[in-house]
Amino acid sequence: MADIDLSSVSALPIEERIKLAQAIWKTIPESGAEQPWTATKPDAAWWADYFGVDALIYLRHVEAKLPQAAHRFLQTCGLPKSIVLEGRNEQTISFAALAEPLVGYNSLIGWGIFFDSELDARMSEQLVIGQVDSAAGVASFCVEQTSGAVNLVNIAAAPPQTLVNASVLQFAQSLQAVIEWSAQRDDYRTLPAGFAGQLENRLQMIDADAFADRENYWPRMIGTIDDRQGHWRVIRDTE
Repeated sequence: MADIDLSSVSALPIEERIKLAQAIWKTIPESGAEQPWTATKPDAAWWADYFGVDALIYLRHVEAKLPQAAHRFLQTCGLPKSIVLEGRNEQTISFAALAEPLVGYNSLIGWGIFFDSELDARMSEQLVIGQVDSAAGVASFCVEQTSGAVNLVNIAAAPPQTLVNASVLQFAQSLQAVIEWSAQRDDYRTLPAGFAGQLENRLQMIDADAFADRENYWPRMIGTIDDRQGHWRVIRDTE
């Protein structure tokens, strides 16, 4: 480090020396201060390096019904094959659907004699990219053909459709953020106050629309997180 010549400082009036000292003090970071968190806008190389190529699954078929931006991301970057949320409200998320031609959610409904043509048409617009298994049942992550938004759809739930993220990119960023948050939690012997709040802040930075309604997917997930138990991790092929 270069030497700093302070010989001229003593010649300054006392008021000027105080101002100088205060200005220097403000440039020194607080002990343990964290850098502001920013969401990563991934490219294919960064995404593969972060998760590992073997942990990812990619869109394997040309899907004309998918919005272009969603199609490009799922084909070039992909999503983790499987993610598990351990602890309370345990969930297992799989994106195995990307390996096959995508289908509309309506094809998963066994209508029987209760066929609803209007609802069937609406659900046909929801292209299934993933599945969530939990104690509440099975739901699907879907991309809406017109808007490109990612929704959680479960015809047996009320409401049957809730917003997850406004785009596939923001959905992927949110998944990466919760996995990163979980890994950071392991660095603490004693969790700081408001640790779950940090995750909510990050997810809102990624997509404010996802928090416009407290019944949307991420706000509801935040509400069930226990700082000491809720933990997301990617399932590897070796597990």
